[in-house]
Amino acid sequence: DNKPYEDKNKVESKILKALGARVKELRQQNGISQEKLAFEIGVDRTYIGAIEQGKRVRQFIVFLQLRTTCLLYTSDAADEL
Repeated sequence: DNKPYEDKNKVESKILKALGARVKELRQQNGISQEKLAFEIGVDRTYIGAIEQGKRVRQFIVFLQLRTTCLLYTSDAADEL
């Protein structure tokens, strides 16, 4: 049964879309183009577009999962992340 896996993917997709929408909102509020933001953080403009569409940032999700897991073991370790 793939139900738990499918549910996890749906949750991750919602998180990525919400994160992407927030990145776009903040970028636009600050008058920054995708090109300028991409240059500032050292990625291609298409990567910024993919983030804003909720299609990228899986590494961020993994980081959050790692940090959350570390919090379960020790708050000191999580503070160092």
